[in-house]
Amino acid sequence: MKILAKALKNAAQTRIPEEARDHYLEENADYGDTVYRVTDVEALDCWYGFIYTKNQSPHRLKETLRPQLKGLEVIYPQLNGQDVDLDIPSGGDSIIILRRIDNSCSYGLAYMTHPRELEDGELVEEAKNLEEQTNFGETNAWFKLYNTARAAVFYFENQDTETLTAAFELQMENLMIQGEAEDATSFSVRIEPGKTTHKILKPVAENEGTSIQMRYSFDFGE
Repeated sequence: MKILAKALKNAAQTRIPEEARDHYLEENADYGDTVYRVTDVEALDCWYGFIYTKNQSPHRLKETLRPQLKGLEVIYPQLNGQDVDLDIPSGGDSIIILRRIDNSCSYGLAYMTHPRELEDGELVEEAKNLEEQTNFGETNAWFKLYNTARAAVFYFENQDTETLTAAFELQMENLMIQGEAEDATSFSVRIEPGKTTHKILKPVAENEGTSIQMRYSFDFGE
């Protein structure tokens, strides 16, 4: 099947004229004309067709597609009920392989483009730009917490004259700390004067709620 998928991807890129490419997300601010889709069941002299999606944007693309087929069936990838879930990284592509089961056929496609998830760098920038901050005592060092259903980010900045050491203990639901052991519930940071750092927490299970509570201690010194 992988060989067939590779051959059909090549056909979608080389045998279908560019004017047949559907830049269906042109009005989406995140993707614009950098994503296109080609659906075809006639270009190849065989009983196979395809739904090909190319993501040339700088962002990951997630979609749920529901092919509406008559005289055709999806043979790749495996359907999730009636749907196909796409998860295409920047620069990547995806193909759905169709096979005719009748001499005459027709097709349509319903789809939902999921809201774009912020990349780690974007999450840190969101945290950095928050107005609300918590200072470490009466010092010129602080942290900000950017908390959403998809991730939480601690952003730290030390504009004091001494090095900051801080330890955080967390009570979390459905979250894990990047860069720490899988079951870690605490982390520490050491930040020299004029420096910044961050910690990112991501969900353990997708599409489930998250929550976080914390307590922390800190000290300044060399």
